[in-house]
Amino acid sequence: MMAAENHNTVTGAKGATVIVGLGKTGLSCARYLVQRGEPFVVVDSRRDPPCLKQLLSIAPNVECYLGGFEPFVFEQATRLIVSPGVSVKESVIANAMARGAQLLGDIALFAAQADAPIIAVTGSNGKSTVTSMVGAMAEHAGLNVKVGGNIGIPALDFLTGQPETAVGNSASSAAVEKPAFYVLELSSFQLETTPNLNAAAAVILNLSADHMDRYANMQEYVAAKQKIYCNCRYRVFNRDDELGTQMMKQIDSGRQDTVVSFGLGVPATERDFGIEHRAGTSWLVKGNKALMPVDEMSLPGRHNQANALAALALGEAMKISIEDMLHVLRNFAGLPHRMQLVAVLKDVSWYNDSKGTNVGATVSAIAGMPGNKILIAGGDGKGADFEPLREAVIANNVRLVILIGKDADRIEKVLSGVVQLERAANMHDAVMRASKLAKAGEKVILSPACASFDMFRDYQHRGDVFMEAVRNLPL
Repeated sequence: MMAAENHNTVTGAKGATVIVGLGKTGLSCARYLVQRGEPFVVVDSRRDPPCLKQLLSIAPNVECYLGGFEPFVFEQATRLIVSPGVSVKESVIANAMARGAQLLGDIALFAAQADAPIIAVTGSNGKSTVTSMVGAMAEHAGLNVKVGGNIGIPALDFLTGQPETAVGNSASSAAVEKPAFYVLELSSFQLETTPNLNAAAAVILNLSADHMDRYANMQEYVAAKQKIYCNCRYRVFNRDDELGTQMMKQIDSGRQDTVVSFGLGVPATERDFGIEHRAGTSWLVKGNKALMPVDEMSLPGRHNQANALAALALGEAMKISIEDMLHVLRNFAGLPHRMQLVAVLKDVSWYNDSKGTNVGATVSAIAGMPGNKILIAGGDGKGADFEPLREAVIANNVRLVILIGKDADRIEKVLSGVVQLERAANMHDAVMRASKLAKAGEKVILSPACASFDMFRDYQHRGDVFMEAVRNLPL
């Protein structure tokens, strides 16, 4: 394929490292290799990948092959560094691996060189919230930490000293100061190319069907998530999650790792975290020790109670004081597009959960909020099974569902006969319909159970359009 700018052939590519994908992660891999003086080639299926200009500014003579995956580039590779957005099942990648090429991702490179412990967070839902909670807990305790990975800053940029990787206000000094630890959100795509993470502490928050357009079945998806525990010294799991609990029973680490559970019930052991009802009040607890009343948390919803318990378990692993951690839980405002309260208009509360990009996330969103609800859902379902939405809608006081997007027909088929359904042409139409039909005291929740790419640039764009439409409603 054409190389960048000068139509090179792959003159130095025999035995080469090939970076596959030139988004933010691919660019971070290129920076890392440039700094180490290691030659590489870049390929991307897009003709104009988003980070091409930045790449050529740091490596003006790099060979780039754009607009497709040319087999001859992969045939000469001994190492493939594959970005999360590229499936490792691509035929050129599978063929290269069959010939003995090494398959890695950015997290594998990072883990091999990390100069401080890694705290790793994955799961189908809640990853960003828990990652950010743990980072905030550490910072409130006065620790220098770096927070990134699948959220915010690519992990390798922490090693290359990019200015944007500084924490806090002292950017120039924090960029070079060795951190106390790293807190990384990790996707299944990152984990499947990470043979040995070697985390100090790690959690799988929950497991529900996601990315079924990339995985053959749930077993394959779970196997990718499970890699987070490889050589992990402090494993945290959700005892309320059936798949996660089964996984922990099957894992034989061959060492005396610490294993801690969290869940929304009373803990079975003194090392576990949970919730206990005492004298009419629900408390976050560790073992039989009461930590904080649940209603003092700043974030609403039972799913956020679970997120808080997971964050407490990880923070304890890193010896953050309970006082610092509870302070954060009382004041943590949450992240944009994750059950974000947008407005209360005419006694109707509007919530933006655009990050609810899979069925499990939407089930958690509507189950975690009390009262009657209107749900706005739909988009690109990524091959998901929408059947779990049916029981969740019935059990959690969802009075009306307004459907948009590519897979609206598939969701309507599942929900037909159990809830009032409306179809909307676009997000503004959905918001207007919800506004006309909502009753005082109800909650309107955008939680699509789908990816956004059929109608929007990404989930942030979708959430922004929703919030704009809500704020433009007549008072």
